[in-house]
Order: sequence, then structure tokens, then C-alpha cells
Amino acid sequence: ENAELPTASSTSTSSSFAEQVDLQQIVATALRKDELGGEGSGLWKYVQQEGSGAVPPARARVNLHYASYFSSGVRVETSREKNRSTPCAFQLGGKQALLSWQLAAAAMRPGEIAWICSPSKFAYGEQGVPPSVPPNETMWFALEMNFAKAPGTVKFSQRLEDAIAEAERHMEVGRS
Repeated sequence: ENAELPTASSTSTSSSFAEQVDLQQIVATALRKDELGGEGSGLWKYVQQEGSGAVPPARARVNLHYASYFSSGVRVETSREKNRSTPCAFQLGGKQALLSWQLAAAAMRPGEIAWICSPSKFAYGEQGVPPSVPPNETMWFALEMNFAKAPGTVKFSQRLEDAIAEAERHMEVGRS
């Protein structure tokens, strides 16, 4: 667990993806905490709001809003910034998302809001993402699960018009 978390009286503790957050307050106010990735992994999920329904099945396509933070509590990016209000979507077990997101999303229910404390090995690793994320950086992620679709529930169409209509339906659901 991350023993040294920043504090600041002027920071936000809500899950609204603020520019600066008090991570100690987030940990202290969590409804529960779960260790992901096996005992001793250091990957922790701090639930701020419980969801409802079932966790997604293996290989499900998940849809969630996110914000990424340094261990200082400073936000790096968010899916709710400026014109970029579209949630992130990825398939569980795929390679489109960080391992910390994969493990967290697989353990979340629709409507759940959780903060993930992710050691670098579950995030950006030894190399980081220069110049934005330094090497070996412990990252924090605020994740809000919108919904998950079981594998095989996405329609595939032979006609272009049908495929575009299906894609537009998925985009509209993602915006809500």
C-alpha cells in the first residue's frame, strides 16, 4: 500500500475528477478496499460508490469514465475534459487498456466509482510515458463503470448502413 499520500486542505476529495485531489482523504473515506492482482501485488481498489448488478463476464466489453493522477494527487488526464466527454471502452482480457484498468474493471459493477492505486508494473512500467509520466511512477486512477456488454452481444453487419447504425447506437449509449 502507498504509505505516503499527499494532503492539502484546498484539494477536492470527490470523485468528480478534479485537477487536484487529496488521496489520503480518498483512502480514508472509501467504503471498502480490495487488493487486486493477487496478495501482495500492491494494486488496491478503493470503492467510493457501490454499483449494482453483476461484475462483467470474461471478455466483456466495458465502458467507463476515467481520470489519471500522479501519486501527488495532480491530475494527468480525464475522459471528461473539454470536448472529450466520451467514456473509454475496451474488452476485458484484451491489450487496449492498462493491466490495472483490466483488473479493476473486471471487479466493478455498473455505477461503481473506485480509485485504483497502481504500482508502475500495472500501469506504465519502468519506461513511463515520456514526457507525461515518469519511469516507475505509481499512478492513481478514478474509474466510473458505466456498463459492460457480454461477449457476442455486439452485432456484426454485412451492410455498411447497418454497421453505421449499430455504431451510432453504441456511441449514444456511451454518451449517456
